[in-house]
Amino acid sequence: MGMNYGYTKTLRFLAGISSGYFCVMALSAFLSGAIINGFPTVEPLLRILGTGYILYLAWGTAKAGWNMSSDSVSHLKFKHGFLIQVINPKAAVFGITIYTGFLSGIYNQPLLQLISVLYLTFVTFLSVSLWTFGGTRIKRYLHLPKVRIAANIVLTSLLLYCAISISGLSFNSGP
Repeated sequence: MGMNYGYTKTLRFLAGISSGYFCVMALSAFLSGAIINGFPTVEPLLRILGTGYILYLAWGTAKAGWNMSSDSVSHLKFKHGFLIQVINPKAAVFGITIYTGFLSGIYNQPLLQLISVLYLTFVTFLSVSLWTFGGTRIKRYLHLPKVRIAANIVLTSLLLYCAISISGLSFNSGP
């Protein structure tokens, strides 16, 4: 979006992403106690689903082309960003994983849950803002075939690394 419309025209979309992310994290935080106590076997299933989705994204990124025409992409609004996050399985997997694993000690403390959700939402807004701003800056280089190929390789590699990390597999051959 940043490559096609610039940062300012993308802010509504970014606000939608952050709002949707807030909802997913809040739901994950407040349901973490029920998940921890009632469904201890759901985590491996979520790992498999999350890994599959990220592998799908990696495949799409590996074969992606780059069209820099702002006519080729419809201008996305707040509601689009919100819906993308609410139905995003990565966000759900992340939320459930962080609140049932790393932050499981706060599952019965609503104030700490709210603070953590607000913090994660703020970090998400900063991250997507930086990504969008970066898109506005690298647009001028992506018309070069070698740069496009390098960008696809780097992004695909990062997605593969994420998929392996989520899956629980490891490159570590030691004990």
